[in-house]
Amino acid sequence: MSRAERALWLRVNRRVALLQPDLARAILRSFRLIAAALSERKLAEMIATGALERLYANLLVEATGPGMFLPVQEAIRAAVVRETASWRRTLPPPARLATVGVAFDVLNPRVIEAIRTMETRVLTRLGEGVRSAVRKHVELGLQAGVGPRAIARGLRAVVPLGERQVEAVANFRGYLEAGRFRTALRRELRDARFDATLRRLAGEGGSLTQAQIDRMVGQYARRMVAFNAETNARTAALDAVKTAQRAAWQDAIDRGTIDDGNLMKRWVQIDRPTKRESHIPLHGETVPFDSPYSTGQMWAGEGDWNCGCSDLVFVATGPRALAAA
Repeated sequence: MSRAERALWLRVNRRVALLQPDLARAILRSFRLIAAALSERKLAEMIATGALERLYANLLVEATGPGMFLPVQEAIRAAVVRETASWRRTLPPPARLATVGVAFDVLNPRVIEAIRTMETRVLTRLGEGVRSAVRKHVELGLQAGVGPRAIARGLRAVVPLGERQVEAVANFRGYLEAGRFRTALRRELRDARFDATLRRLAGEGGSLTQAQIDRMVGQYARRMVAFNAETNARTAALDAVKTAQRAAWQDAIDRGTIDDGNLMKRWVQIDRPTKRESHIPLHGETVPFDSPYSTGQMWAGEGDWNCGCSDLVFVATGPRALAAA
């Protein structure tokens, strides 16, 4: 990794860490709005009458409409506006600006378009996550022979979870009920305060009371909720930082303070736990600023879930050419 690439990596991760907490709180607020809008009575009726497709296609789509994600939308806009101002200060003179406190509605129209595109991507992903989590919860309940009312009572609790987390919570309950305590002890997000009890039962035999199971599963689910919110928030923060970086450069081009004739961008694949193997060969690929990479993406990792790849944008010293790399 070159010095410039490392500096980019450090900056992106530092900015993401600053944005993530606010975005996580906004996501959790939206999940609470959605959960409050769900009627347990209607849900139970739909499940009892087999009207599942109506549940998924109508009620849940309405409950996860754009208005429910207003806290997330506001947090995203605030983040991108602030980050765009931050990136402007890193541009070469005379494009470098120290503008702060710019309102969303007076930004460059192309910047606004980029923010709205990012918003749509994030909000769509969140809405799909809620709907798939509810679908999985209903599916697991019906398979286990749980009654419609009991399934409906648990739906609000699964709204902040992803589909995989819903399944993980159900599996964790199953381990505890079946006495598979050693398996439960291997779940990373379990509450370690219960470990002594589980180890004792695993060694000496015995079972948990229903109250103990409910308490342990409740704590496990709460940790899953936090994990899901943090994962979504990190992805949204990455999108916000990278969108702002591109917006700062594009705004400078549109203002005429940077000539895009010699502007280049290089795909930087960051070595991180969630890196994509398919992105490794793309590291270092360099193209003109207004051209797509060989993947067809205009920006490194554009649209890819939780992708940490970034673009190193720079002004070449000669005519625009790949040799500038």
